[in-house]
Amino acid sequence: LTSYRLNNAHGKWESANRCVMKLHECTRLLTSRVCVLFPRCEENKARILNFRRLLVLGCVAVQKHVQGKVDVLTTVQAIL
Repeated sequence: LTSYRLNNAHGKWESANRCVMKLHECTRLLTSRVCVLFPRCEENKARILNFRRLLVLGCVAVQKHVQGKVDVLTTVQAIL
């Protein structure tokens, strides 16, 4: 019984880890594509940093929602 619980917990952890890694991969890809798309200037640098900040905020909001720790909508509205 203990072995089953450990295997089940490990399986859940692996699944969550795969999801987080996929999310990280997609955000890096999006950020790099946005950086390539726009020419270098201070205005675009500020926009790209804001875009990156919003991507990170979205990832954190998803994490908090999955963990059930806080009300995501309230948190996002407070930050924005």
